[in-house]
Amino acid sequence: MLIRIKQGFRKLKFSLDLRHELAADTLKNQTKNNHQMIAIEQLKEVGKIWLAWVRLQDHDPAEVTQIFEKLKGELDVKLGRGWQKYDPVIKKGRPQSYKKLFQELDSDSQESANALIKYFNEGIPEDAPVSPVIHLILILCVCEVGRGYGQAPDNMLAYAHDLIDYPNLTWSSLLDTAGSSPEFAFLCKGDSDEDYKE
Repeated sequence: MLIRIKQGFRKLKFSLDLRHELAADTLKNQTKNNHQMIAIEQLKEVGKIWLAWVRLQDHDPAEVTQIFEKLKGELDVKLGRGWQKYDPVIKKGRPQSYKKLFQELDSDSQESANALIKYFNEGIPEDAPVSPVIHLILILCVCEVGRGYGQAPDNMLAYAHDLIDYPNLTWSSLLDTAGSSPEFAFLCKGDSDEDYKE
């Protein structure tokens, strides 16, 4: 049994090394209007690497942070540990909870939903200012995937489509129903980048 466990860790280490190489090779492989674009799948890969390397194996997140730093380009955000040492947190300037972030998005729910869908389809320009929509995408793809909520980005994308289809729906209303919805259980944890540690 011990031999199988060691073999499993060797495979995971090889997998991490391979992912590190792939992440480096695919960084900024998209361009649109002379802008380097960050693909949503690349951000999800960073979350998966965090999950495998930091959360499941309790390693230092420095390597994952380096991958994210290369990927994010000029985006003014940082990746670090949350109050739980295995929790990834995206920090952007001031601390922000989901409640506060959704309140900002609700200033124009339809426009922010359209922006989220566009970024999911086309990628994020690496030199874009970090809007509430981009901040949400980074949290979903890196942090929630890194915490083990792998479907969080796709579930939020589906919700963005609902926001467009049902104009009376808001981002904040999602928080009221999240507790009874397994698809949005991650919203109930109360984590925010207020808990960020360098």
